[in-house]
Amino acid sequence: MDTSTIEELRAAIGDRYEIEGFLAEGGMGAVYTARNRSLGSRVAVKVLPPEVAASAVRLARFKREAALAANLSHPHIVPVFEFDASEGFAYLVMPLVEGDTLADLIREKGRLDYPTVHKLIVPVAGALGFAHSRNVVHRDIKPANILLEEATGRWLLTDFGVAHVTDPGDTEITHTGAVIGTPAYMTPEQRWGGEVDGRSDLYSLAAVGYQALCGTTIDKLSGVLARSMSDIKESVRKAVPNMSQERARALTLPLSNVREERPDSAEAWVEALETEKKKSPITRFMALAAAVIAAFVGGWFAFRQDDRIAAPAVPAVAVLPFQVEIRSDTNDLASVLPQAFDWQLQYLPDHRVLGAEVRNEVFRRYGETRPPLDTLLSIAGGFGATQTVQGRVVS
Repeated sequence: MDTSTIEELRAAIGDRYEIEGFLAEGGMGAVYTARNRSLGSRVAVKVLPPEVAASAVRLARFKREAALAANLSHPHIVPVFEFDASEGFAYLVMPLVEGDTLADLIREKGRLDYPTVHKLIVPVAGALGFAHSRNVVHRDIKPANILLEEATGRWLLTDFGVAHVTDPGDTEITHTGAVIGTPAYMTPEQRWGGEVDGRSDLYSLAAVGYQALCGTTIDKLSGVLARSMSDIKESVRKAVPNMSQERARALTLPLSNVREERPDSAEAWVEALETEKKKSPITRFMALAAAVIAAFVGGWFAFRQDDRIAAPAVPAVAVLPFQVEIRSDTNDLASVLPQAFDWQLQYLPDHRVLGAEVRNEVFRRYGETRPPLDTLLSIAGGFGATQTVQGRVVS
């Protein structure tokens, strides 16, 4: 901790805040914790290093962060309370977010599960969409700039210190040709100093999601020009074996090297993610269920039309408990799928469906434990079943 910096900060902010101590340091300065003397609330004070504050360009960029963040009022963007700069010393005051950065969580856990990654990507993408609609591109999306607020569970986006305004008339501070950002999350156009827009932020956020799931940054996969979208998608599925190809594709859509192949907006990407989420295992499985039931019905008619075999007078079909080997964060598949078969099998002619009564009896006897197949067939037979339907769901 630089004592002289703290003394300068105390002199600059006067009696409004009581400086508590050093919190962290990044490319755009050091962060200290403080307390508002009047309200008692804790804040984070970000200080630009004196040698950088003396640079007109860096100081202007620092002012830009304050102005941008102060005007981006969004529930998933860390706001700015105030800003001041004088004689080579500059600082801004933000609420202190109690919690961890995504970088902290990745260091601690190595990898995160997909439901967690999905829950962070959607709100942060929403925050980016809000900024993009106001012609602001963040340009430095990385795990250290994404915070998980402990009290609320909100994911928050911070640090607009290298943000770029896409207004053609505003090119003084961060113009095309300046290579700004964090290399592991930068698009090819950023690396080459080319023009950036909101699709660059989406790439970076998808790269963050890739790292959270796979435990490594995407630039470790292969050379930035050598890797393909297929490589990326399959590496995600290798890290998350139960992830469908469709979900992996939706997640990695923004990671194309070709900007025009990425989603046009944050909203379009979120829609793709949410649409794929709704296509949960139950949705995909129901398509298979319809085919199975169609085949079942067709077989039933063929059975009835075959005079060499005597059909039971009133056949009874029992839908046994399903064996589900995939976790769903949206549906209880073990309960919903058998019910779906119950409903569909009602369309079979001249028969009755034994569904809930058989499964309830299995549960009454064995609880959550799945008994052997012979035992299940015996229970179904006790209810008069002449045929059974059993299912197993795997990713």
